[in-house]
Amino acid sequence: MVNRIDILYKIKDTRAEAKKRAFESMGFKGKIKEVVIADSYLVDAGLNNDQIEKAANLLTNSFLEKNTINTLPVEKPFAWMIEIGLLPGVTDNVGATAKETIEDYFRLPFKNGENVYASHTYFLIGSLSEKDVLQIAENL
Repeated sequence: MVNRIDILYKIKDTRAEAKKRAFESMGFKGKIKEVVIADSYLVDAGLNNDQIEKAANLLTNSFLEKNTINTLPVEKPFAWMIEIGLLPGVTDNVGATAKETIEDYFRLPFKNGENVYASHTYFLIGSLSEKDVLQIAENL
């Protein structure tokens, strides 16, 4: 079964502030109120709910971050969500490290075809058109 783990900062996320400034410099000043970035992991493995919860906690720095499992991590209403991951065939070093962390903790190697895939998810809060969002996504 595939499970989604999203990790967000509990403190001010300077990455999100930098992205917001970059988007504003593209001509979207005043249209974007806030950008929220989640580090996302798709865990495609035969793990039970307790193992997925523990895996999420292993990937999260509990002092700085919080996680959600199979739910949207953003509590505020957002206008758009953009997820950026690697193309098939490109080495996913972050995903591979997450997979190795989970395997090492449970002392259980993943089976053939099981994997962890990492991505970044951008939640855009504001008033943007679909054309605006496509332009932003092309520049991520």
